[in-house]
Amino acid sequence: MSPSVRPMTFVVCSHNQQILRDNLLSSPCLQTGHPHEVIVIEGASSAAEGFHYGLQKATHEVVIWVHHDVLLPEGWDRLFQQRLEEVRHRWQQVGIIGLYGMRNSGEEPVGEGRVVDRGKLLTGPSPLPCLVDSLDELLLAFPRTTPIRMDAKLGYHLYGSDAVLTARSLGMQAVVVDAPVHHNSNLILDSGNDGWWQQVATSCRYFEHKWQKVFPYSTTCFDFQPNLRLGQLLQQGLVQKDGQTRYIPSHAMWRGLIRAYPLRMNLGSGRYKRVDAINVDINSYWSPDVVADISKPLTLPSLIRCARFGEFILRPGSMREIHAHHLLEHITDLVTTMRNCLDLLEEGGTLVISVPYDLSCGAWQDPTHKRAFNENSWLYYTERHDYLGWQDACFEQIDFQVGLSQLGKELKNQGVGQEEILRTPRAVDQIGVVLRKRLLTAGK
Repeated sequence: MSPSVRPMTFVVCSHNQQILRDNLLSSPCLQTGHPHEVIVIEGASSAAEGFHYGLQKATHEVVIWVHHDVLLPEGWDRLFQQRLEEVRHRWQQVGIIGLYGMRNSGEEPVGEGRVVDRGKLLTGPSPLPCLVDSLDELLLAFPRTTPIRMDAKLGYHLYGSDAVLTARSLGMQAVVVDAPVHHNSNLILDSGNDGWWQQVATSCRYFEHKWQKVFPYSTTCFDFQPNLRLGQLLQQGLVQKDGQTRYIPSHAMWRGLIRAYPLRMNLGSGRYKRVDAINVDINSYWSPDVVADISKPLTLPSLIRCARFGEFILRPGSMREIHAHHLLEHITDLVTTMRNCLDLLEEGGTLVISVPYDLSCGAWQDPTHKRAFNENSWLYYTERHDYLGWQDACFEQIDFQVGLSQLGKELKNQGVGQEEILRTPRAVDQIGVVLRKRLLTAGK
């Protein structure tokens, strides 16, 4: 320890004294004779409770919130104070300093900082120190007089990013510095850690409710998007079995960055892929997110792997919207396809369809077309669902659009009504239909 080291306050919440002794309290800079203050808090119901208690008791200018499984290497305190001086010379309004975080300003979120996490060096591309948009909670430094307060409703998750966003709302910035530590977490994310996943799901749902206006937003663990409900997706991984809550794990789910999948699916995507949807096609030539035959019966839940969204479990009712643009005319087993869509949609979810009209030239110009459609083609998926044996749910038609040919447009300009135009060969090129899923009661 250098005599020039100024005393700092370390605040740590711990539920396991052995982990605390083996890691943080074994740090060379915290051995006998050190000038620092270490406040150990046991039994705190949330990170916020522990942090606010530690902040109240702290006697030194710099307060460092740190995990109990972090080991500070030799000379870390002196190095960290040097980094603090670098930050003070570069930025005036810094509210939080950490060691690893995410920068969300580019096309893709980027991890910034330098830390050894479970034996693996995590490092970012930017010179340090640098500004970030979120911070990992393993170590956070605040001035003792900070106006930033943590939110108890987040429990022990996402409070670092919450603090960064709170700082931003107060006109302050977050910075990562080059002062690596060892993070020796022994957390095992599997089916035996159900309570942990329950807490994460609850925290995510609250975080989404609180900060949805700033999305998209990436933390070191999660990607939050405006059209995703990550908290609910995590909650769906928790199922009841034998009277107990069990987590069905996705082994690639925790990889330093969790990317949830969209609530929208684009079937038969071909060359017309959507960035806001899971693109599904039977032909791998088009490089869809998922290669699958939607006309075959689905087994749900099903483990899905794709490059854009990683590994996730596709469950019944997990889609808010499904698009089928000029797909259904190619399908042999249409009833199975429609049933698959029904199962994938949540209650109130919509199936958006466009198909060639049966009196159009395009209906039969393609040799791979199996069928054509008209305004009555949806009757058995809606009002007459009982003919298909659908007893739990069906569709209701909420929209019908007509795509006119040049002939149809001329007829419309002449004042011809839509019903007559629909009966006129070659007047309609395609039709668009929106079907909404509704649940059926016993009486229906």
